[in-house]
Amino acid sequence: MTSKIQRIFHKTIGTITKIKRRLKIFKPTIRRNLKEIIITPLLFLTALATRTYMLDKFPYFPKEWPYLGDKPGPPGLYGDEAFYLSLAKRIPERLPAYQPWLQLILIKLSILTLGESAFSARLPSAIFGSLNTILIYLIVRKLYKDWKAATISALFYIAMTPALIYNRMVFLENGVSFFLLLTLYTALKYDETNNDNWLLASITSSVLATYCKINGLATVVYLIIHLLQRNKKKKALAAAFLASIPILAFIITSYALRIEYFQGMEKATKSFRRQWWIGLIGKEMSLYQYMIIPSLPSGVLLQLISGYIPLEYWYLFTYFTIIYIYIHKPKETQPIATAIISFLATMIMVWGAGSYYLTIIQPLLAATTGPAILGMKKMTPIQTLLLTLLIYTPLITTIIATLPSERPKISIDYQRYQLKIILLGIPLLINILNTTPIIKKKHIPAIITTTLTLIALITGSYITNTLYPHYFNVIPQKP
Repeated sequence: MTSKIQRIFHKTIGTITKIKRRLKIFKPTIRRNLKEIIITPLLFLTALATRTYMLDKFPYFPKEWPYLGDKPGPPGLYGDEAFYLSLAKRIPERLPAYQPWLQLILIKLSILTLGESAFSARLPSAIFGSLNTILIYLIVRKLYKDWKAATISALFYIAMTPALIYNRMVFLENGVSFFLLLTLYTALKYDETNNDNWLLASITSSVLATYCKINGLATVVYLIIHLLQRNKKKKALAAAFLASIPILAFIITSYALRIEYFQGMEKATKSFRRQWWIGLIGKEMSLYQYMIIPSLPSGVLLQLISGYIPLEYWYLFTYFTIIYIYIHKPKETQPIATAIISFLATMIMVWGAGSYYLTIIQPLLAATTGPAILGMKKMTPIQTLLLTLLIYTPLITTIIATLPSERPKISIDYQRYQLKIILLGIPLLINILNTTPIIKKKHIPAIITTTLTLIALITGSYITNTLYPHYFNVIPQKP
């Protein structure tokens, strides 16, 4: 009996020793990745809270044009959302012939689990949008070697109003955006390790992007260009070949389903051509319009009110940060810039783009903000003045112009004028003086201007409802 106890005791000691040795091996890895282990779940949970809060009630759209209402479908859904939900509900009895099925299947699983509602239909989009914050963090951390910059980029994406709105809606672009980011991250891991498993993961991710929506083809285009930039021609050909097999399989299946549904070749062919129409005339310029002027999810541009153009300031700020950081760190920024350009080029050559196609590149636009914001304290006086004139000035002017006033339009509102002098005149004057030898510490105006711009973005989006009244200031109609 004693010998048995001794053997058990020695075995236990041996097991504990082995565990200790293994823990020692993993200890440096855990310590090295401790920030990721703590920060990424917090970012995900923060994003998920913002994406799922009152998910079935927001955004609310009135029944009239151009909102188009929520019929058929649960109350609160926009017309396109209700259409995607109807496609998902018919799976697997009737497979969609136009759009791929991956995210539609996830929507079907969601409504089967939680019951049919606006919340369950939108939940897959909200989860994809929340997962994007983790990938933004990892990509920025890998490229710029700075966890602070990575955290700021992810937080910017969480607060970025266009991303918040579209992550909360049944748009298949949310799945595409996640797999585009995953393709970018795994491609960077392949660059780092030269391990073909990472390349295979990147190819798989690019195909899954296409299987969420056909405009996910831009992800495959990006991967091929990324490999060619790294002078890996054989790998680029292999990626193109491997990705083309499942994509062609969907195209053939899609065409076969059309023949079955239309009961003939002629109508099926016409429908197929509309899906893959090369050079959709008239859409090329609208893509750039959507990147500057906000629009409804239907793609309808907002009417200009009182002569003030409602610019998309969140996007405009990201354009400034992309240019700034690319000038200062071109090598690190190139993968993000290549992914954005690949998307734009593919959309222009094939489909054109609707307003919510930009959901795909919103995480990429946000990714450069962290490193840029941290670096913008070193802006030259001219760069600071450009930020003031191009973004801060029209942003503040828009906010002041839309504030409520009891005075008639003809008379001068001196209180508003004083506010304009304080919020706009003083920073503008400081930045003009910053271009002269008068101000000694050149970095202070840069810090002030960057901070004021970010505060104005938050204020105009969520506090005064200036920039997004069509989302945040809509009074629900009585049923």
